[in-house]
Amino acid sequence: MWITVLLSAAYGADHNISLEYKPNTKVKRSPATVPGHKIFFGEFRDQRANPRQVGENLEDKEKRVIVVVSDPHGAGHLVRAALSKEFGSKGFSVVGGPGLADKIIEGTLVKFWTVETNRYNSQTQLRLDVRDKSGGVVFSRTYSGSGKNFGRSLSETNYNESISDSLTMIVDALFTDSEFLRALSEKAPPVRMEDKKPPVAPPAPSPPSPPPVKTAEPGEEYLFHRVFAGETMATIAKYYSGNANNWKILASHNLDKEPFKLRADEVIKIPRSLAIVNKDQPGFSTASSREPAGRVKKPAAPAATPAAPAPPPPVTGPAFGPK
Repeated sequence: MWITVLLSAAYGADHNISLEYKPNTKVKRSPATVPGHKIFFGEFRDQRANPRQVGENLEDKEKRVIVVVSDPHGAGHLVRAALSKEFGSKGFSVVGGPGLADKIIEGTLVKFWTVETNRYNSQTQLRLDVRDKSGGVVFSRTYSGSGKNFGRSLSETNYNESISDSLTMIVDALFTDSEFLRALSEKAPPVRMEDKKPPVAPPAPSPPSPPPVKTAEPGEEYLFHRVFAGETMATIAKYYSGNANNWKILASHNLDKEPFKLRADEVIKIPRSLAIVNKDQPGFSTASSREPAGRVKKPAAPAATPAAPAPPPPVTGPAFGPK
C-alpha cells in the first residue's frame, strides 16, 4: 500500500504508513517439542492511549513528525499475523476459528513504538494469555522485544522492518519458554461426577492462624540478579543457563539495560525458565574466575607471644665493683 504523507510546516505533522510483517532478523529459536493441540490466535487488543500512533521522527529538532496508521486496530492485527505465520512455520497446528481450537492465544499490547533519529529503534511489549476451550486463562505473561536498523528517512519499509524485528525477538522468547509451551500442550482436566454433586455446607471455621512469613514462590516469573562490576548479560546468562548466547533472551526481558555496559548494583531480571544450571545469586562476579568475592577467608592463627625472660639467678659469691 502507498504511503500517504501529510506535508505541513506546522510542528507535529503526521506521516501515515501501512503496517506489514517484514522482519530483517529471522526467528532463531525452535521449541524443543511442538504441542499437538490445535491453536487459534484470537484478538490482540491495544491498550495504548492512541492506538493509531506507532512512532515518531525526531531527525529535525524543530519539527517532530508523528507516524500513524489509519486503522486503530492495525498494531494488534500485525502482531496476530506475525505470530500465526511464525508458529505455523514451526509445525504448530494453527486453525482458523476458536471453535476448532484446543487452546486460544490472545493478548494486549502495552507498548508499540518506534523512534527514528539517525536510525530506527522499535520497542514492543505484549501481555499474552493462553485460554482453554472453556475460556479460562491457563497462562499469562508479559514479553518484550526490540528492533533496530538503518534506512531512508521516514521510510515505511524501514519502519516495518524495525517493528517486525521486535516481534521476532518476542517469538524467540515464546519458543524457549517451557511454561508457555506446557500450557499449550496440557489437556483440560475431565469433569468428574463428584464435581457435579450439590455443594455441601462447609464446616465451622477454625480459629484464624497467624499469617505466614512471605517467601519467594517457585512459580514467580523472575529471579533477580544484582550486578557485580565487569559482568555482562552474556556472563550472567552463562552462569544461570550454561549458554552465553542466551544473553539476547535476558536483553528482551531487560529493555532498560545495556547488555554489555551493565553498572555495578543494577538488578537484572532472570526468567525462571532460563535458570536451568543455577537459581541462586552468586556471591562473586560471573565474569571472574577468581575466588568468590563473598567468601570470607579464615583468618590466620595469631603468632605466639614470646615468653618473658627468666629473672637472673641470685648472687652467691663475692660482689665486685664500686661501693
